[in-house]
Parts: sequence; C-alpha cells; structure tokens
Amino acid sequence: MRNQKKKTLSSEKGFTLFELVIVMAVIAILAAIAYPIYAGVRNKAYIFEAKTILQEVRVDAWSYYLEKGSFPTDLESIGHNKDKGNWTLELRGSNPFIVEARSGNLVVTMTLKDNGTVVWNP
Repeated sequence: MRNQKKKTLSSEKGFTLFELVIVMAVIAILAAIAYPIYAGVRNKAYIFEAKTILQEVRVDAWSYYLEKGSFPTDLESIGHNKDKGNWTLELRGSNPFIVEARSGNLVVTMTLKDNGTVVWNP
C-alpha cells in the first residue's frame, strides 16, 4: 500500500519553480521589447491627431488670408477654440502663421507661410 501512494505522488505532473521562473523571464523579455514599439506607435497616432486638428486650422487661416490679405491674430476669429479634445492650441505668430498644439509633453507646430506652404515640427 505504501508503494502505491509513492507512485501516485511521483506520477503527478506539475511545474517546477525553475520552469515558472523561465516562463516569467521570457514574458519579461517580450514585454521589454514590445513596450517601446507600442509607445512609438501611440506617439505617432497622437501626432497624426494633432496634425489633423492643425490642418483644419490651416484651411480656415488660409481662407482668412485670401479674403483679408493677412493672417488672423487670434484663433477665435477663424472659429477655433484653444481646446480641441486632448490638445491645447496656441497661436505663436501671425506672420508667418504659427500654431502650436500641445498635449502633455507632446508638441506639434504648424507654420503656414504667405505663399501657402506649410512646415511641420515634428
């Protein structure tokens, strides 16, 4: 009878502590590789969102320029609030027309020149 109990206990399958540590190490390595990629993609998506918002401002500012001969001196005159969702817009200059979109530590700047060209940063 005693031998039977030992047999059943030794025939049970399970994970050893070493195997669990190896699995945890593999998961940690994969997370260390994946997180920077995720953060980069997330930042690109935020920048794309800011550029989309700034494109709307660009269209309205250019229409204003073509109509009045100069760029607007504030965003409200072309129908834009300073707050656009997660982004805060700030007019940095009116000749050339420079608008900065800021969300946390991300900043996207659009410079609209009087010949209609746009310079983005980033």
